[in-house]
Amino acid sequence: MPHVPTEPPSPQDLLGRIEKACEFILARKRAHAEGIAWEVGEYLFERFYHADLDYIERRDPRKTDSLRDIAAGSGIPRMRLATWIRAYVARKYLGPAGIDVDLTVSELEALRPLVLHPDAARAILEVRRRLKLPVKRLDALAVAWRRRLDEGGRLEDLVAAPLPDPNPADPSSGHPHRPRPHGPLDRQDLVVIRLAGVVLRWLRNVSLAPSLRTSVAGELTRLRAQVASAAPPAGPQGPGGVLEPAAPTVELPGGPLGPVGPSQTGDTGGPATDLVAEAVRFILERLRRHGMAFTLEVGRYLFEHVYDGDRSLFRNGGWRWQRDTIRRIAQDPRVGLEDNFLYKAIHVFLLSGQVSQVLPPGEAPQLPPTTWEALWPLEDRPEALVPTAQWAAEERVPAATVAELAALVAPYLAHGGSLDDLFAGSEARPPDTPYRRIERLLGVMAVLVARRPVLAASRPRALAALDACLAAAAPVSLQA
Repeated sequence: MPHVPTEPPSPQDLLGRIEKACEFILARKRAHAEGIAWEVGEYLFERFYHADLDYIERRDPRKTDSLRDIAAGSGIPRMRLATWIRAYVARKYLGPAGIDVDLTVSELEALRPLVLHPDAARAILEVRRRLKLPVKRLDALAVAWRRRLDEGGRLEDLVAAPLPDPNPADPSSGHPHRPRPHGPLDRQDLVVIRLAGVVLRWLRNVSLAPSLRTSVAGELTRLRAQVASAAPPAGPQGPGGVLEPAAPTVELPGGPLGPVGPSQTGDTGGPATDLVAEAVRFILERLRRHGMAFTLEVGRYLFEHVYDGDRSLFRNGGWRWQRDTIRRIAQDPRVGLEDNFLYKAIHVFLLSGQVSQVLPPGEAPQLPPTTWEALWPLEDRPEALVPTAQWAAEERVPAATVAELAALVAPYLAHGGSLDDLFAGSEARPPDTPYRRIERLLGVMAVLVARRPVLAASRPRALAALDACLAAAAPVSLQA
C-alpha cells in the first residue's frame, strides 16, 4: 500500500526521537570500538608477543619496528595499537583480582602500570571515583603511585599536586582532501566511457584469436574516429537521450580486477614477516566485521525509527522532517558521523536484507558497506541486484568498479545488452563467447554515439578510454 501522508511529529516528539537515535548510535559505536580494541589487543599480546609481560616492558627496536609495520598494513596508528595491548593486559591481570573488567579501554590502559599490584589499582580507582578524576589524571596517578609503592606515604598526597601526563596524545594526521581532476561529465557520455572500461577488462582478461582481436581493433578504430570527428550538438540536449540512474562519478580502473584492501606484506621467508602479515590480516578482518555490524545496526534503527519502516517512502526521499532529522542526528557532536554515512547505512541494511531474502540461508554474499552502497542504483532491480552482488563477492571487485557497473545496467539493458556482458574478466564464472559480448558492448556504444555525439568536455576521456582498448586489442605479438 502507498504511504499515507501523516502530520509530522511535534517538536517535543522529534527532539525525543533525535536524542534516542544519538544515544543508540553512540552506544553501538562505543561497543564496537571497544570490541575491536579487546580483540586486537588480545591477539597481539597472546599471539604476537606470546603473552610475555616482561617483553612488553623491555625496550626492543625489533618490537617497535614490527608494530610500526602492522600499523602501516592495517591503517591503525602504532600508538593506538600499543594502547589496546596495554588495556588488554590490564584487563587480563586485574580481572581475576576482582577489579571491574567493565571499565573502558582508556581506563584500563591507564591502570596498566599496576597490573601486578591489584590492591594499588583498587585504591587508585577508589580515589578516582571519590574525587571524580578524569582518565588522564588516573593515568598519571597510576604511574606515580607505582614509583612510590615502596616509599610509603598516602595516595591522597599525589592527588593534591598536579602531575604531568605520562602518555601525551599522539595527534592523528588526517588524509588530505584530493580534488577531482575534472568536473562532472554528461551522463550519456559517461555510459560510453564506462562501457569502454568494461571492454578493456574483457580484452585484458580473456584469450581471443588474432583474427578476432583484429576485428575488435577495427571496430574500435571506427568508433574512435566517430568520437574524434563528432561536433557538439547545436542546441541543448532534449529528453530523448539515454537515461542513467544517479551514481557516483568514478575514474576508470586502470588495471585488471584485484582484491579489495591494502596489499599484504610480501613473504621474504623470515618468521617476523609472516607474523606481521598474519596480524595485519587479523586486524583487517576484525575491522570489516565490526564495521559491517555497526553499519547494519545504525541502518536498521534509522529506517525503523525515522522512516517507520516504509521502503517506498525512503526510496522517494521521505518527508522533509525526516531528512532534517537525519541531518540533525549527524550534526550531533556525540555521533561524529556525516549524514552521507547515515543514508549509506540505511542503503546497506535494505540491500543486504533484500539479497538475503532471495538466496538460501548462509549463501548471502559478504560485501563491505562501500560495495553495498555502490549497488543502490539496482535496489529496484532485484533480478540484477542479486547476481551483481554475488559477482562482486566472488571476484572481490573494488567498490568503484561495482559503482560503474551498477550505473550501466539500466542503459545497457535498455539497448538489448545482457547483464553477463558487464561481468568482465570473471574467474569464478568462466566467461563463454567473450567475443560476442565485446561485440554487443561495442554495438551499444556505436548506437549511443550515433544518436548523439560525445560532448567536447567528455571527448578527451572517451578517446583515452578507446585508446586503452585499442592497445589491449592488439595481438599478443604486437603488444610485446
